[in-house]
Amino acid sequence: MSSDHGVQDLGVQRQDRGAPRQDHDAPRLSSPRDLVAAVADVLDDIAPGSVATYGDVAAQLGISPRQAGREVSRAPDEVPWWRVVRADGIPGACRGGHAPELLEAEGVPMSSGRVDLNLARQSWSDAPD
Repeated sequence: MSSDHGVQDLGVQRQDRGAPRQDHDAPRLSSPRDLVAAVADVLDDIAPGSVATYGDVAAQLGISPRQAGREVSRAPDEVPWWRVVRADGIPGACRGGHAPELLEAEGVPMSSGRVDLNLARQSWSDAPD
């Protein structure tokens, strides 16, 4: 089965994203391809006009924020990688540094090059399925 972002679904179960996952709730990722698909699913859940931090993504997957950053940088271009920012609100510098302009185009509130996380942070209970 293939998802809408071109990554083959290898059986990673999507979970209700009402609250951040705890380590004991993390999906069992048996291969790097499972992780790619799981990261793409989490990124797809971030609504346009919203952002998540690398720590938020990590909590959804049961991995470290550093690993989440590495995996987001490897995500296919079709998934909204630009909606993931550092904990201080600074957008990623990968992919030619285009994240700020993509966020601004979606109406994400920014000031001095940082996303206002109080206004734009994804509420996982509101995430689309």
